[in-house]
Amino acid sequence: MSTRTVRPGRVTRKRKSRLPWLIWLAVIIAIVAWWALYQSRWFLVEHIRISGANRVPVATVAQVAHINVGKPLMAVNPSAVIRDLTALPQVKAAKVERGWPHTVLITIVERAPIAAIAGKSGFRFVDNEGMLAGVGKTKPKTMWVVIGKPNTPAMKAAAQVIDGLPAKWKVGVVQATSPDSVIVTLGTGQQIVFGSSEQLSQKVKVAKALLVNRFKYINVSAPLNPTVK
Repeated sequence: MSTRTVRPGRVTRKRKSRLPWLIWLAVIIAIVAWWALYQSRWFLVEHIRISGANRVPVATVAQVAHINVGKPLMAVNPSAVIRDLTALPQVKAAKVERGWPHTVLITIVERAPIAAIAGKSGFRFVDNEGMLAGVGKTKPKTMWVVIGKPNTPAMKAAAQVIDGLPAKWKVGVVQATSPDSVIVTLGTGQQIVFGSSEQLSQKVKVAKALLVNRFKYINVSAPLNPTVK
């Protein structure tokens, strides 16, 4: 008769999950990070560096940005600062960055005025997109006068025509009541109807050729079929 030896089985122990500890660790790290960024003195705004400001005073940029020295750097909202800065007529675009640990970097791109709209108290300037680019009491001698409303399709067309006119032309005034009604009056009194800003280079070439004959009225809105008086 054979005998068998029966050995007791091993007792398996269940390992405790580390997940609760990991969760607590993550919470502690988040609290410490929040305190360091928002409550400690390690990451406070100490410097505001502004670049690209030429026509806009640096003091104006700093005031509009609403960034106070001593506030947490993390509390600076770049999107809000950009929104406020681009509300200035002279500012075309802006970039705001956090320069850790203590600096806010502001870079602005200004609008370059190419023409002036005369008013009772001075001039409003527009850039090559027809957008308002600032105001002033006097107009630079090299800047042409334009009649129209800034920030409109009509002014955009007028600005594009102005930007494409020969520098040698002595322009008296440029006017536009719609995107298809740009008219240039030279200092000699000669009037050139460009219509829209499309095919501008071709229109300028035709107008140049017709100006030699001293016509008082030139319509190149259809450059392949111009009319004169």
